[in-house]
Amino acid sequence: MAIAHSKQAGPPAGRGMNGIARVGDADRALPWIVVISIVSLAFNDLPALLPIGEISQDAFIYALPILTLFLLRSSGDIEVPTMLLWFTAAFTAVVLAGIVVNYDDIATYQFKGRTGMERVVTQGMTFALGIVITVLAYNLGRRGMTVHIVRGAKAALLIMAAVGVLECASWVNVPVLTPMHEVLSSVIHSAGETSTVYVTRLRMTAFEVSWAGVMLTFFFPFGAVSLKGRRLETVAYTGLVAILVILAQSRTALLVFGFQALLLGWYYARHRVDLLVLALTGAVIGAFLLAAEPTAYRKMADAITEMAVGQDADLDQEENVSNVTRTAAIKSAFSMFTDQPLLGVGLGQFGFLYRHHLQADDFRSYEVRAYILDDETTPWPPIYSIHARLLAETGLFGYLIWLVFIFSLFARSCSNTLRSGPDTAPLHLATAMTLFGLLILGASIDSFRFFGGWIAAGLALGFAGDRNLRPPGARPQPSAKRQRPDP
Repeated sequence: MAIAHSKQAGPPAGRGMNGIARVGDADRALPWIVVISIVSLAFNDLPALLPIGEISQDAFIYALPILTLFLLRSSGDIEVPTMLLWFTAAFTAVVLAGIVVNYDDIATYQFKGRTGMERVVTQGMTFALGIVITVLAYNLGRRGMTVHIVRGAKAALLIMAAVGVLECASWVNVPVLTPMHEVLSSVIHSAGETSTVYVTRLRMTAFEVSWAGVMLTFFFPFGAVSLKGRRLETVAYTGLVAILVILAQSRTALLVFGFQALLLGWYYARHRVDLLVLALTGAVIGAFLLAAEPTAYRKMADAITEMAVGQDADLDQEENVSNVTRTAAIKSAFSMFTDQPLLGVGLGQFGFLYRHHLQADDFRSYEVRAYILDDETTPWPPIYSIHARLLAETGLFGYLIWLVFIFSLFARSCSNTLRSGPDTAPLHLATAMTLFGLLILGASIDSFRFFGGWIAAGLALGFAGDRNLRPPGARPQPSAKRQRPDP
């Protein structure tokens, strides 16, 4: 195996006599492994099989080594994009500088059975895993495997919808279907059947409804695009995701879906200014109403749920995270940022300082009171926002490095969408939709575990070179020389 710099690396070398590529078992199996790996992203609540922390319940973690081996067997080398190298080096330098500056405090932190350096290592490993996933996605994109990523996303949406049907059936105790859901839950959920927690909120294959929204942020763009120009297929998958998001009753998921659907509509109606203005106006009004009066969305979702399951939605069901808890965490993060504005308090250190930045009013929430207990059985304090987390833990430098990296890839994907032909434009569009969804989703999740976002980043980097603007599934040409694309 060879790891090559993307500027020197050429296309995968041909195998066989006289330069004629010979398709081996790894070449034939790789597309199937890609599809299975993408589908595995839908399952993040499996019973833990390995002692590797929070990621031990993600099915993708177990599919990743197999995908890597088959990719290496098929291609023989791995290319690392230059832009990713610079991003990794810059972000790592900021993290290390933050650790050095705060080392005296980090070395003494101990809370809920964890130490400061332990948190640095575990969170650093999660970030490193994201970089590895980005490199793999980059190489898959360069080898024309994006068509199989799309197929995997479509399959994952159908699987999530099928599990959702069984889950809805369990709400009203439908014979046969309810026992099927209970058996299935014992396999795909670490706690088994827990539908009583969310009586009328759809979580499908995910750990909870918020993570279902995270999954759909990646599956919707790549599942909705049609590589053959079938707009009816796009409409069908968009409608399916809309139903899933509404039944999940997640405001964040609905907001992300709305903006992603707006990008999708922009692409297909970009030559109709009147339609774009109408859609944009409707989206702005909808977002304003959702932010100003969240009960309006809840009433709408409850009404649809009642029609779907034939029973009244439980009005006592609340968000699994209260607004008080979320606000307290974000305010604490910004308080840490004001104390250490440049380099932050150190990667993974938020939980140790959380209780010192709370205000008296925050203790109204029983969740906040549980988070500050030095008890290993209580949850670790979350931040609920990757934007707030990066500002608090890596400072302004770390946050800007991450933001510039993601936003530049989003802008590049939008540009490629406009200048590419009908064969490849939908793939650039799906990548742009996912990256834009990641920026919005960052207001609700604080983890580097959004593997779909890392995959989209790798594909955006892989699509950057002109030789990668080829029809889905096409093989790279046996020439390492780059040529400028036609305008």
